[in-house]
Amino acid sequence: MGDLFPVEGKDVTVVDLRGGIHPLVPPEGVTPLAFRTILSAIHTMYLFDEQVPQFDEILTKYPNIRKSDLLASWESEALAKGLDLRGVAWNANTGLSMQQEMLIMALADPTDRRSPETVLRKMGIPGTTYRTWQKNPMFAAHLERATYSSYKEGVPLARRALIGNAVAGNQQAIELLFRITGEFDPQNRAEQDMKLVVTTVIESVLRHVQDPELRRAILSDTEAAVVGFRLNAPSRALESGNGDH
Repeated sequence: MGDLFPVEGKDVTVVDLRGGIHPLVPPEGVTPLAFRTILSAIHTMYLFDEQVPQFDEILTKYPNIRKSDLLASWESEALAKGLDLRGVAWNANTGLSMQQEMLIMALADPTDRRSPETVLRKMGIPGTTYRTWQKNPMFAAHLERATYSSYKEGVPLARRALIGNAVAGNQQAIELLFRITGEFDPQNRAEQDMKLVVTTVIESVLRHVQDPELRRAILSDTEAAVVGFRLNAPSRALESGNGDH
């Protein structure tokens, strides 16, 4: 049997099941030779195992394939088309096992208040296994996307909870809500108070201190105090927000 995925220039040619020839452009950053190797590896494993291989299985059986190349190719149209031409129904999500997909769904559920350790224990997944999965770039990428999507879904719930706590009289929630709407900003108010004090001090120095050297010394100390106030303002605001009310 001839080569089913020959490399021709910047393209990889795929020979379909009827002998037709189809050029494919590899994903950006993946060389034609690397893409050809990936196509061949997945196709070969599919023929032997009669199922689409998982991401980490490919890396184990073909150590010459780089993780970055496989990850870049995994969800590309070129890979899906190339495998489809060879009769392999491709879905990028098939790079994970059912157990991995279920774990990602559980960890990304914004309504699930259980700790990750509890979720792993309930699903019978050892911590060492989970840490190994985290090193799998495909698993890590899917978990990142799922949790970010859940984050966006959880924002309206968080807003609703914040408003509910504020209406119930929670002082921290009230202050945070007012800071979000711009109706209350303790840092800005403190800075305005500081400007008023500094202006008063400068006017007093100019009125009552005649010695130029003494004036410069007092104004220099005042300027240093203002700079220190502004540098420490964020930490003071944070401490204020975390304090007891």
